[in-house]
Amino acid sequence: MLSHATYKVIHLLGIFLLFSGLGGLWAVAVSSSESFRTTTRRLAIAAHGAAMLLILVAGFGMMARLQISHSWPMWIWIKLVIWVMLAGYPVLLKRQQKPSGFLFFLAPILGAIAAYAALFHLGQTP
Repeated sequence: MLSHATYKVIHLLGIFLLFSGLGGLWAVAVSSSESFRTTTRRLAIAAHGAAMLLILVAGFGMMARLQISHSWPMWIWIKLVIWVMLAGYPVLLKRQQKPSGFLFFLAPILGAIAAYAALFHLGQTP
């Protein structure tokens, strides 16, 4: 089993890769160049998928190191809901002709909420 710090680094790597992939998907959604759209979309979807896997595996690894197994605190549920929302984000981008500014800021806002929930352990008594 890896150390808690190693899981944290993998988790952060996944988060950085996720936002890179989402930025690429945003660029594809607003681009009019078909050659750019084809090559960039493949790379961005691959980055998004790999990131989601890294985030999930490292998150559960950290939970194991923190010995959280049966009754999950509220902050973990919040992070899981946000993870699911960000997993579906590429679908939202693909379905819209021209994505709104709201969608551009939605992912970072969700990321900030997830970070806040984890850092301050929302719903957990001190």
